[in-house]
Amino acid sequence: MFLKILSNVRFVARQGLPFRGHGDESESNFTQLLRLRGEDDPRIGQSIKKRTDKYTSSDIQNEILTVMAKMGLRDLTSSIQSAPIMIDETTDESNKEHVVICFRWVDDELDVHEDFIGLYETESTKAIALLTIIHDVLNKLNISITKLRGQCYDRATAMSGCKAGVAKLILDEEPRAIYTHCYGHSLNLSCNDTIKQCAIVRNAFDTANEITKLIKKSRRDAILNRLKLEVTSPSPGIRTFSPTRWTTNAECLGRIITNHDLLYKVWEEALEYVKETDMRSRIIGVKTYMRTFDFLFGIMLGELLLRHSDNLSKTLQSIHMSAAEGQKVAAMTVKTLKSLRTDESFQAFWELVQKTANELEVESPSLPRKRRAPRRNEDAFPHQVEAYYHPFFFEACACKETVDKCRESSRGSCSPSKRPLLGGECPSNYIRKM
Repeated sequence: MFLKILSNVRFVARQGLPFRGHGDESESNFTQLLRLRGEDDPRIGQSIKKRTDKYTSSDIQNEILTVMAKMGLRDLTSSIQSAPIMIDETTDESNKEHVVICFRWVDDELDVHEDFIGLYETESTKAIALLTIIHDVLNKLNISITKLRGQCYDRATAMSGCKAGVAKLILDEEPRAIYTHCYGHSLNLSCNDTIKQCAIVRNAFDTANEITKLIKKSRRDAILNRLKLEVTSPSPGIRTFSPTRWTTNAECLGRIITNHDLLYKVWEEALEYVKETDMRSRIIGVKTYMRTFDFLFGIMLGELLLRHSDNLSKTLQSIHMSAAEGQKVAAMTVKTLKSLRTDESFQAFWELVQKTANELEVESPSLPRKRRAPRRNEDAFPHQVEAYYHPFFFEACACKETVDKCRESSRGSCSPSKRPLLGGECPSNYIRKM
């Protein structure tokens, strides 16, 4: 009978289902599955009716799960000969800090594996506390720290500090555990820094963020869905704009452009029943700015550029992507972005924006009010609308620096032993250590 319970626990855990219900244990997934199996095996049904020795309590379930998890991790890590470690921190809804640990390793068939090891709660994010967790995890998995051949973290001081960061402390114990700044994190930071330098794109992104807040966090989402059903060809819904993960926003911007007219109708209908002054001000502000040519130009330009960074980010996150291949993919993205910094590309983009503006009935582009400038700069003010938006396009397309920064951040943290992985010259002492 106990084997039946074990298989029951394994099935519910494997499917990712909750074991217990809300209060009444008889309605839980675990108990209901036992009853279903009891229809084919009378012994299970008789065991459930027992008052004691049923082995179905929550404590027994948790203990079985813990044993299964440890056995699974031991089986998983028994084949690891050497592996880089990947770590990140996150905070849950109860504001508790957790550390995520993953291993990346290659088996005897040269197949690459990236395995999630666990989520570990920590009271502190200081380097010493994080190093203690790493040592504890390695000891439980019976993995020596001498098997570490790499470290991949973000650029937080506690992780990558050159004096007392986790990377430095592990390097002191195992010099072959070379540190690499996470390519995806580096790309995200670079996109953030580069995009925010262009005012017209930055303002459009702030408005896009406000749009998704107004739609997703209220009943206006239902209004949008109802309006989409009334049109002949319903468009995809609005995706949440992430102000921190820049390499996931291209799809959000594209859907805002696609639903532009529907969103405008949502604001008009929402203003009929919204009475709060602050909320009405936010809706009116978004509604007004969405009709400007600046918003359309900025959001279409941002969508154009982030499509490339999104593709690069997804490629860099591939399990089979190596450091050297990541550099090559980054170089290809640089080449693509460089090709946008031409007058021909701007002219094609300008015509596309104007065509979209006419379809969406957006305000025509106009020159801003001319400010009084020094006499030496009197001729610098553009006399045509197209010439006014031309610098914004080239400024935003300097996003090629995004990938350059991504590449240089990884190279900049290279110790001499790390350069062979990136295609550099291999020192003789590194060969001897290997």
